[in-house]
Amino acid sequence: MDSMIYKSADDKPLGVRSQLVRQLAGLNTMPESEDGTVLFGPGISVRFLDESNRELTDEDDLVRMVDVQCTHDLESELANISLERIEEKFPLWKRAFEPQEETPDDTGQFFDIKEFLDE
Repeated sequence: MDSMIYKSADDKPLGVRSQLVRQLAGLNTMPESEDGTVLFGPGISVRFLDESNRELTDEDDLVRMVDVQCTHDLESELANISLERIEEKFPLWKRAFEPQEETPDDTGQFFDIKEFLDE
């Protein structure tokens, strides 16, 4: 499954988990249940991580990284739209890495970086 990890450019926390959950709700990205730890939105799932890549579940946890994953290959177009909206709403979130260009042996990338570059 393809995913994109976000963090701050200066390695500071991105926010408190409960605050980020409320903000992502405005993008139709929410837990499936009241006590759910994974958020789901159009074509994506979202997990909050600490500096050791452990999933955060307490609403008062400071989030260091956000893992956005495509939920299904057939939903990759929806996922790309959701990713664009997340990047617009959270401009201080920076990609922890950039996808490499495809080689002839690679399958298509979930996040085609060319779509998100300003020309």
